[in-house]
Amino acid sequence: GGPNAPQTLTDTPKKGTPEPKGTRGPDDKGNSGDKGNSNTKNRIEKVLNGQKVQLERARKVIEKTQEWIDEMKTAGKDVSEVTTAFVAFKAEIAKAQASYDAAKKSLEGLSFDANGQPTDREAWRNAYTTLKKSNGDFISSIEKAIRDFQKVVRATQQKNRASATPKP
Repeated sequence: GGPNAPQTLTDTPKKGTPEPKGTRGPDDKGNSGDKGNSNTKNRIEKVLNGQKVQLERARKVIEKTQEWIDEMKTAGKDVSEVTTAFVAFKAEIAKAQASYDAAKKSLEGLSFDANGQPTDREAWRNAYTTLKKSNGDFISSIEKAIRDFQKVVRATQQKNRASATPKP
């Protein structure tokens, strides 16, 4: 991913790369693994804000795509394949939205101290587990939606360009 790629809750690099210090989840005692000036609340908010931005972008893509499909229909183009892919795209975005909602809900009732650290370690441990799963599900849904839909859109665009080219 680039600068707009989904953030992971643990900010852990790809497999095979040593894990930086202070980025692990809660240990058996409920300690967050954070060292120094890390702020758990801020990291969670950063992840959730990143997801919110991606969902807003996805909504814009959905709006623009619907307009594009409508224009192609009006022009007499075959939109069956792209319409099917569009339905699947919207379903994956809905899954991502559900993951985002689950992550936000898991934070309800959590309180943080002045340093942004959770005050109830057991509640934090449970929330962290949900947050981590929800974040993974969110990333999976967004990536699948984009990857699968882009393939069909590109194929449709190429097909339409080829059919628009006059034949000698």
